[in-house]
Amino acid sequence: MGMSASQARYLGLIARQSNLEYQGQQINQERTVLSQQSTALYNSLLAMEVPTPPSTNDFTTVEYSGSDGATNFTLGNIKPSADGQSYIVEKRTSQVGDALQQRYSTATVVRGEESYTGSYVDPSVATNVITSIAGYYVKDENTGEWRAATESDFDTVEGGYKLSSGKEYFLQGAGEDKITMKNDGAYTVYGETAYTFAEAKAKYPSLGWGGYEQAIKNSFGGNYDVDDFMVFFTTSDSGAVVPYFSLAEDVQGSDNKAVVYEYIANGQYTFTESIEGCKLEFDTSGRIQTLQQPIKDSEGNIIGYTDISLEAATVTDELAYQDAYAQYEYAQYQYDKTQQEINAKTEIIQQEDRNLELKLQRLDNERTQITTEIEAVSKVIDDNIEASYKTFSG
Repeated sequence: MGMSASQARYLGLIARQSNLEYQGQQINQERTVLSQQSTALYNSLLAMEVPTPPSTNDFTTVEYSGSDGATNFTLGNIKPSADGQSYIVEKRTSQVGDALQQRYSTATVVRGEESYTGSYVDPSVATNVITSIAGYYVKDENTGEWRAATESDFDTVEGGYKLSSGKEYFLQGAGEDKITMKNDGAYTVYGETAYTFAEAKAKYPSLGWGGYEQAIKNSFGGNYDVDDFMVFFTTSDSGAVVPYFSLAEDVQGSDNKAVVYEYIANGQYTFTESIEGCKLEFDTSGRIQTLQQPIKDSEGNIIGYTDISLEAATVTDELAYQDAYAQYEYAQYQYDKTQQEINAKTEIIQQEDRNLELKLQRLDNERTQITTEIEAVSKVIDDNIEASYKTFSG
């Protein structure tokens, strides 16, 4: 190989070597980014809170029971009286009669929707003055939902109203367009339309609502009355219409869940009675051992007390525990799902890193070969230089 050819080959190899080193630096940078992404995923995995199953100990309370003559009772809420000397005590007794019994603890509630056909109206085109806003709907700027238009949604002009620029309008009537809007007064429970108690009575007047009204009175005492309930209906296998009941405050609540009650004829229910002026005696552990129930005359004056011995027992609220366990199972599902997603992303990153590592290894092997060839060409150049100088020196 001649001097010029050796020199050209040498420069080409040096350029190739520099390019390989540059590619290696780029790959290392990519691997660094992948390492940072992998670390971020690992940290997010560490930051995840592992769901803990509920313990029945968290849903236990001390229940006091006693006997008032032939009647067995348990104590409910106990509140200090305003005088600071006595208590207001709830006595709960089991009785037989029409009752509401819990059927579902967390039924799904869906707020109803209404659809309207008509046409969209462009304010920049609809320049005419309108005398009535009936049938107009406007998209709420805050929620993005359609609602019935009010006078404040228009510009007031002589002789009527004009559409305001910058708003979206819809006019109900003939047309191929359609909008859907929420109906705050319509709800479904378990997919069935929910009615107010009065609406339910009017819908199925032949059901004999006296028993249902008595069941509500028996089961809820003075805490709720019939107007506090909403009713939805199902049809039994025999074709009979069956009503179910939920508190309106549950149905209309923000969590879209409601407790559902079913009617039980001659069932067992709990009657709650609030008694004012009671006194309590406690043992050394702080538990109530005696209830002193006031005896009153015809005018309501306390003339004495009846001492009733109480027994304390630890009871578990099974419904609350089951609800908590259902929430735990959902949280565990979400945790497992997120963990699987993180693991899948990590596996992809690791595979990309392995591919880059192989590519870097190939580049390193090629660089080693080029380095060896550079050394050989450099030796040839050195030999050529030495030979040339010897020629001139001879």
